[in-house]
Amino acid sequence: MRPVPGGAGTTEGSGGGGVVIDPHAKRGDIETVRRRGSLGPGAWVAQPMIRLSTHPTVIDGRLQPRHVDLRPFVLGTASGPRMAPGALTRVAFDPGALVVNTSRDGGGKDTWVPAE
Repeated sequence: MRPVPGGAGTTEGSGGGGVVIDPHAKRGDIETVRRRGSLGPGAWVAQPMIRLSTHPTVIDGRLQPRHVDLRPFVLGTASGPRMAPGALTRVAFDPGALVVNTSRDGGGKDTWVPAE
């Protein structure tokens, strides 16, 4: 298994469990992923690290930048795709964290999509 500059995670986990992000990982974690991935490569996904946007987030009463991702909801209708008037913005509360999942100390933020 070649090293992948970015992240890798098992497809057997959920909620961000099993995700290893290379620049933030300990050397032992990377070696473990490499070893386990070689034994069962079909259960693993690797991808380049994606830089997430940051957004001002209230932490301890102060605005601080935190990584976020946006999950829009697009519905298929008879007249074609239509975007719902809202979306889910997930936020990583730990400084520098790139996994924006509630099971990994993340949360959600209100998101509004203005009408046309």
